[in-house]
Amino acid sequence: MARYEKRALPIRVAGLVLAMLAVLAAVMEQGCAPAAQQQTVMTSEQERARLDSLRKVWEFERNKAWSTAYENYKNKLYDRSIRPFWEVLRLDTTHVFKDLPYRYLADSYFRLGFPDSAEIVYKLGLQVFPQSQQLHRNLGYLYMGREQIPEAIEHYEKVVTVDSGTVDDYRILGNLYVRNNQLDEAIQAFEKVIQLDPSDDATRKALAQLYKSTGRTDEAIAAMERALEADPQNRRLLYDLGKAYYDRQDFEAALAKFNRLYELNPDDMDVLMYIGDCYSELEQYQKAIQAFERVLQKDPRNTRALCEIALAYKELGQFAKARTYANRALQIDPNFGMAYVARGEIYQAAADKCSSGRDVKFDDKLVYKLAYDEFQKAKQDPAWADYAQRMISYLQQLIPTKEDYFFHPDQKEARLDCYSWIYR
Repeated sequence: MARYEKRALPIRVAGLVLAMLAVLAAVMEQGCAPAAQQQTVMTSEQERARLDSLRKVWEFERNKAWSTAYENYKNKLYDRSIRPFWEVLRLDTTHVFKDLPYRYLADSYFRLGFPDSAEIVYKLGLQVFPQSQQLHRNLGYLYMGREQIPEAIEHYEKVVTVDSGTVDDYRILGNLYVRNNQLDEAIQAFEKVIQLDPSDDATRKALAQLYKSTGRTDEAIAAMERALEADPQNRRLLYDLGKAYYDRQDFEAALAKFNRLYELNPDDMDVLMYIGDCYSELEQYQKAIQAFERVLQKDPRNTRALCEIALAYKELGQFAKARTYANRALQIDPNFGMAYVARGEIYQAAADKCSSGRDVKFDDKLVYKLAYDEFQKAKQDPAWADYAQRMISYLQQLIPTKEDYFFHPDQKEARLDCYSWIYR
């Protein structure tokens, strides 16, 4: 029995030890777990603190680079702004400054005479900001300066489609289209310019020319009329409309515009000349003469006005008075072809009237010869050479032949009464 107890003791002791270890394990499990959890929370907070500290350092370096770069750029120290702007691009991973670093860096390169580097920066910027209107605008402008017109068009088209472009954007785009012979697209761009800026006379003139060159005269006039409704005192519009109507031979409409314009500016002699021309085309010759006489009051040496009066009196059958004005023009400018044309037409009209209803006589032929000689003189003026040659060809059949001179050896002048004014 005693021997058994001696052997059992270690077993009981061992059991007790195991029990105590179990209790200790339970205690350890309950007591040590909160300490481990607390250690984990402290590590996370420390990590956040560490990251926040790094972020502040990063923001400081980024902002410092921006401040340095922009200060140099603002003061036009472009060579000193290059490196810090690149540093901004490296550090500004969240794009706090948006597309500005790309724009200013590229502009710095451009102003330093490195357009290739500027182009690279603009392209890098567009990879990050593909919808940046200003990056597209600047790159398009760079291409335009290089005469890379298709590339410039591509980026200016983005400018006006990414967001509503400015009037300058549409104006530039229209001119680029013209240079690339895209006339229909140019018309659309210029129409937008006029819509945004009705006072842009230069663009309106270009638009009218485009309409005309594409055979769209009616659209040109309609567009100008709409603009005139918005700005009825616009002198440029009135002039362009008057000329457009005149060119299409709508002289009454042209006269209406030129008269309105003359009321606004009575000193405009060009407009007054158009008024006289319109009256002449409408066969209102007395009113035409009055208009041209007003021109002469301001400009007595206006040779065209003198010739227009001569031609108006010719149409009225007042040949002697008509020739007086043509002669006055030649006294001012002996080489003025229009004055010789006027005298030629005066003599021709006189011969036509005098020989009307009967066969042409030698007297008539002598007067036609006077006209023929005047057109020969007019031909020396390049501005009138073609017209003068046509008249010479026509009159060739009406002037005296050698046979005529043979049968009238002593007659040098027309003797009929209707020609008496010629030799006075």
